Amino acid sequence: MKRLIAIIGIFVLFLGAVNPAGADETAPASMKARFLTDKAVLGETITLSLEFTLPRGAKLTDPVEINGLDSSIILNNQRTDNGLDITLLINSMDAFKVDALRLFYNTPDNNKNWLESQALEIPVDNGLPDDPSKMQPRPIKGLVSGKSFFSQYGPWIGGVLLLLLLAGLGLWFYLKNKRVQALEILSAPPHETALENLNGLETWWAAQGEDKEGYFRLSAIIRSYMGAIRPFPAADLTTGEIRSRIRERDDREILPLLDEADMVKFAKARIAEETRKAHLGLARTYVEKTMPKEEEGRVVEAEIVTNQQQEFTSGMTSKGGAK
Repeated sequence: MKRLIAIIGIFVLFLGAVNPAGADETAPASMKARFLTDKAVLGETITLSLEFTLPRGAKLTDPVEINGLDSSIILNNQRTDNGLDITLLINSMDAFKVDALRLFYNTPDNNKNWLESQALEIPVDNGLPDDPSKMQPRPIKGLVSGKSFFSQYGPWIGGVLLLLLLAGLGLWFYLKNKRVQALEILSAPPHETALENLNGLETWWAAQGEDKEGYFRLSAIIRSYMGAIRPFPAADLTTGEIRSRIRERDDREILPLLDEADMVKFAKARIAEETRKAHLGLARTYVEKTMPKEEEGRVVEAEIVTNQQQEFTSGMTSKGGAK
């Protein structure tokens, strides 16, 4: 029994060797071509299946030779049990067409012959709408985006630019206002600024009553005013350095007040309320004595002009009476 099974197996192998796949002793040589799908999509692939029967003893050429696919892009070809599968790229906007194909083979006596199939055609989905105004690029396998860069990120870029514009305008108005304030401060005469600050200090002192902070402010007001009217930066100098640079008598008279302010600031000395008021009065007197005398000069000039006009009027009146 085992010997019989072995004989049958050897016989089957012999038949397979004599009649290889694709060759049929009785059937005539023929080839049929068909697409494995009913519809193609632009940019994707499609499989073209060739089912053929070779004459007895014939073999395909090596490599496989096919005519009729010159205008197609072949991505791959693979042998199957019934023939050959060819992978093509859909590169046509309309119908995808394949001309009549010729598949070459070698006969047992080494002559070249071929099988021929019919032409094929399949509709293509190109992704375009019926209305051309609604056309939108379609992604191809994730390689080409269906939307442009600006259509995807345009709103975000516009929002960022708008925020930057608003921030720039806000900064411009802020700096403009600060500049105007700075110009207003710089345009005020030093003595007016000093007197205004002394008035403010007096109000603050009456409410707070803190000696150390108050004398810090008093000393700063005097030093800033002195630096504005003298050729040295008094606000940045110590009292000893100011003493070595001053030349005016009024400046020397205010030095004891600066010394006492230093004692309060650094030695935490206590000052009576009457003494604080007296020190504020000394600071006001120093500012008033050293401020420009333009207003006084204008008053004197006005008085002279008025006297001259009166004298002129009196002279005219006397001449009129004499006549």
